Amino acid sequence: MKKIIKLIFLFLAVALIISSCGIAPKSEKTSQPPSPTASDTLTEAEKQAAELEKIVEEVLDKEHEHVWVFKHFQEVHPHSAVYECKCGATFLKYDEQADFKMTIIGPSEVHPHYMVEECSICKQHFVNENLPTKLTWLLSGYQSEHPHYAIIKCSQCDFTYIEYNTTAESRGVCKMQSTEAQAEHPHYLIFECTFEGCDYSFVDKNITAEYELETDENNYGVAHPHFLYASCTYDGCSYSEKTNAIADWEWDEDGVCSICGQAKDVLYKASETSVAVTGTVIEGHEGHLHIPGFIEGKPVDAIEAEAFYEKTQITSVYIPDSVMIIGRNAFENCINLQLEPLEKCPLCGIEPGLRIEPDCPVCKLFEDNPESGHPIGNIGRNVAIIEEAAFRNCTGLWSVCFGENLVEIREMAFEGCQNLTHVSFMSMTAPMIGPDTFAGAALEFEIFVPAGSTGYDTAEWAQYNVVYIEYADLQ
Repeated sequence: MKKIIKLIFLFLAVALIISSCGIAPKSEKTSQPPSPTASDTLTEAEKQAAELEKIVEEVLDKEHEHVWVFKHFQEVHPHSAVYECKCGATFLKYDEQADFKMTIIGPSEVHPHYMVEECSICKQHFVNENLPTKLTWLLSGYQSEHPHYAIIKCSQCDFTYIEYNTTAESRGVCKMQSTEAQAEHPHYLIFECTFEGCDYSFVDKNITAEYELETDENNYGVAHPHFLYASCTYDGCSYSEKTNAIADWEWDEDGVCSICGQAKDVLYKASETSVAVTGTVIEGHEGHLHIPGFIEGKPVDAIEAEAFYEKTQITSVYIPDSVMIIGRNAFENCINLQLEPLEKCPLCGIEPGLRIEPDCPVCKLFEDNPESGHPIGNIGRNVAIIEEAAFRNCTGLWSVCFGENLVEIREMAFEGCQNLTHVSFMSMTAPMIGPDTFAGAALEFEIFVPAGSTGYDTAEWAQYNVVYIEYADLQ
């Protein structure tokens, strides 16, 4: 070790000498300097090196193996042992301490109040976190904010914490109380907190106020079949809901609802002022078909095109006096169709079922069956236009009476009605007829027109047997 240190210092000395050496600049010879003495011949670097060597020798003389001897214990805690060498060096031996004793003097003032111990030597106090104090906790109060968690306080200081498993309500200090319900149906109860100063409330959608839904016979839907509505009995509530019960209505003699006027058997479309029939409610409607004169309070003024096309199950139809237009193909191929009879014979005026007038040409057609009355088909007294093929191939027709307002019968309107024996026109002016209007009627087919009427002698009518007679209905 000594050799290494010595070599280091020698290396530093040599480096110092070398750094100070250099070539002196040339100068003119003026005079010869005096010869230097021995001490003057040493350079400054050599002097420093000699000085350094002297220091190294002194250090090396002092370097030795320490012999440590216990001197005393420190005065400060934890009173470690102090050792000293004869050279004057010292060191602390921390694993060797004075024989002191720690005595518990009580809990710390600072939460969480660990035990405080006192050293028997220095009387210094220390908090021992391995010695907890058995604390006592007190209920200090509740938070002002809902749900008012409990505030727990240490009995020895002001330290507090929030106990989230305990609330004022759970301790019976307050409760959620219902004093009212929502005004809106179904009137869920509103619960309010009774904690002093708390304005918290909530709506419990699992509990409602007491109410009933009472059915009112006067409260029903506008749309057919007019389901009844039940109204809420809660004070001030206007809520009502549809039930399965139906209002007290019936089909009147015209086949419409007594409340809304909807038709029983026919489909239709309504405008602001009138209604047009478009078909049957039941696709395979059988038997008699009654077309109402009014639907939804509006007159039925038209039967649309193809409304009852090929409805072979229909055996008879009532066409009201409100109808003015019968559309094209409206009853085409209704092979079993008959028109509902007039209330009395237009020729003789006799009511059906009373007797047969022997001089009446219409009555003579049915003299073989007097109980049947006068099966003169009523097509509607106000029908003005019968469009193309409206009754084509209606082979069940025997007799038809046209009202006084008829203006036009278009082509093939009654073509193929092979059992049609006669028709009666009430108009004093002949309507226009199209080609083949009655083509294919019965061989004995006749047309009865009022005596004194005009227009029935034109070319269009010449192909038919037109008979002028006195109508009882026009007298």
